[in-house]
Amino acid sequence: MKQNILGRIALLLVGGSVSVALLQTPFIEWLCSKLFDYVLDQNSTSGFWPPFSFYLLLFSGLSLGFYTHKLDKSKRANLVDNVTKSGSFKVKNSDVCCFLGSVENISDIDVVVTSENTNLDLGSISGTSVSGRIRKMAASFDEKNTLVRDNLNDFITAWKKEHGLGPFTKGRCIISPPFNADQHGIKSIVHAIAIEKNAGKPANIDFSAIKTIVKYSINHTLNSNYNSVFIPVFGLGSGQVEQEDAINYTVDAIKASLENTDKNITVYIGVYKTDDSFALIKQLTRKTL
Repeated sequence: MKQNILGRIALLLVGGSVSVALLQTPFIEWLCSKLFDYVLDQNSTSGFWPPFSFYLLLFSGLSLGFYTHKLDKSKRANLVDNVTKSGSFKVKNSDVCCFLGSVENISDIDVVVTSENTNLDLGSISGTSVSGRIRKMAASFDEKNTLVRDNLNDFITAWKKEHGLGPFTKGRCIISPPFNADQHGIKSIVHAIAIEKNAGKPANIDFSAIKTIVKYSINHTLNSNYNSVFIPVFGLGSGQVEQEDAINYTVDAIKASLENTDKNITVYIGVYKTDDSFALIKQLTRKTL
């Protein structure tokens, strides 16, 4: 959210500099003279154009834009790619583990659940979300690593032609084949509509929807005689939901579902950042002991 706000301010500053140059706005010059003790000669003989405010706004906008870009890169740098599986927490007969790292490095987990928005727009194939990375894993590429077929996007596009373009109710789940993600041992993908975008603000999530998604995904795993399922913490990352709320909702939903089955499966709860994994393990320890 912080990057979005700063990015918009940067665009406004650059746009303001252009408007000063094109429209020769005297108000901004007057404001600059008050703020910076700068006085512009406004008589017709002055050859100083673009005015001081043009350079001030342009420099400020570009500087803020550069800072926002660095902030975004820093945020990406904090993401962990290498997979670490931590803990083995018992919930009735099943095991729950923390999965820290990129889902692209997943191996031999039968079912993967992705977090989708209410429009069912898959994450960018070049992005860092679970949805985007699974989309990339399922896609077909040639020997030059050029995209040949975007299998999951084609599947979801065809599904939406039959069921409507949305928005869809939170809690709804769509099962797709793994396509090329089967090379990682994935046997089934559950696209879970978990979040509602909120125009640059944290996404809207609710516990009842997450509980429905988790129950559906665990039942799908059990009914298909699979042994394991990967479930992300819904709302973290691009959803910008508060860490404590997102983790509590997901852990509570998983715990409630597993307590209602005598069968044994392994549930991997996925996070991308080290501090999120610490918070997740803390909650698992507190709620399973």
